[in-house]
This record gives sequence, C-alpha cells and structure tokens, in this order.
Amino acid sequence: MPATYVTPGVYIEEVDKGSKPIEAAGASMAAFVGVTAEASHKVLNSETGERVPVESVLNKPTLVTNWTQYQNIFGGFISGAYTPDAVYGYFNNGGGACYVSSIKALKEADDNAVAATASIPPASGKGKGMTVTAKLAGESGNDLAVIIKNDSEGDTFTMSVGGETHAGLTMKKGDTHVGTVEFTAVTISDLGTAALTEGTYQLEGGGSPPLTAADFIGDVSKRTGLGGLEAFEDIRLV
Repeated sequence: MPATYVTPGVYIEEVDKGSKPIEAAGASMAAFVGVTAEASHKVLNSETGERVPVESVLNKPTLVTNWTQYQNIFGGFISGAYTPDAVYGYFNNGGGACYVSSIKALKEADDNAVAATASIPPASGKGKGMTVTAKLAGESGNDLAVIIKNDSEGDTFTMSVGGETHAGLTMKKGDTHVGTVEFTAVTISDLGTAALTEGTYQLEGGGSPPLTAADFIGDVSKRTGLGGLEAFEDIRLV
C-alpha cells in the first residue's frame, strides 16, 4: 500500500521489484603438474607413530584444498622439486582449491629407479671383493658410504654403513661371514674370499631416468601428466 506523505521532507521507501537475479560465481580452478616429495594417501601406524603409504596417487590428479592437506599427501619442500613452492605460494596468496598431479615422487619407490652400488676391491688386487647395494632404489642411496677397517690381528674387519656398524667380520665361510650379516640400508653380493681393501667407499649410480617432455604432457587415455587434466572442465589455470 502506498505511503501517505502529509508534510514536506525526505523519505526512504523500499520498492519490491521481485526476486534478485542469481549472481555469477567463479568456476575456474588451478592445477599443478610436476615433481613432489611424496604422492600417496597414508595411515598412521599406532605402534611406531609413522605415516605409512597405503595408496599411491602418482600421476593421478588429486583435489587439494589447503597447504596442510597438500603436505599430508605430497609431502613438503624438497630439493629437486618446485611443485611444493608453487602450491605453497598459491595458497599463501589466497588461492582456493586446486588439483595436483605428481609425475614423480622423490621420496617414494620408483619402478624405474636404479639402486646405488659400491664395489669393494680385494686387498691383494686379485680375485673378488664384494658389492654393496642400497636397498632403496633411487638417489637416496648415493648418500650412503661403506667404511671398511681391517683389524690389527687376524683376518677380521669392521664394516660400517648408514650409521650401522658390525665388527669381527670375515670373508671366510662361517658364523662371522660378512654375507650372513643383515644391514638395514644395504645388501651384500658378489662375494669373494680375499681380504678387503681398507677404506671408505661411496655408493653411487642411484637414480631414476630423467623426466622428459612426454612425462609432463602425459596421456589422455591413461590420465597421466597434463593429459590427465582433460576430464576436469573447471580447470582454467595450469
């Protein structure tokens, strides 16, 4: 009902013009494709307190809504990977949800990775010594070093690797044979019988084949790399 104004003045009157139109909302989303530290969903081991990988998301576009969730799935900052820096900057500058597709996880197993090795020569220069191989394939094995120290008496020696030391070892068959010792970080193979040359031997050669442009481009049918993002129509920024 119209209002009745009886005196001069300024009046405010609300006029109902029906329902308001729906305002447009942003529907675009960012995506990141690259190298990460990890790429897996994990569960907490109640006995050790460690987070154990249970499902790989390698080359699987994964929705991430914040930096904490990213760290839980893809790990944190790591040398050799720039994806963490990009995602952190994105969220730190007000970015919303995004997709992350890891084409390589530096801290997790790679089917194509090669384990680092070191050959320990015999002291006499003749025959065979032994080969030490990192249990975990990849670049991490290159950080290991084997230290051989011969004892002053007898033909026994001490072997140290990865912070683990075993003394009184021998190259001869028996209870103290080096081949019967279990090291946490390495395995021992190609054993000879001659005494070993004392010294420090760095493991080397561990790593994975270098990434190529094809790894980043990926395959639409296999949902890998950039091709794996084809199914997501809301992605506007990669």
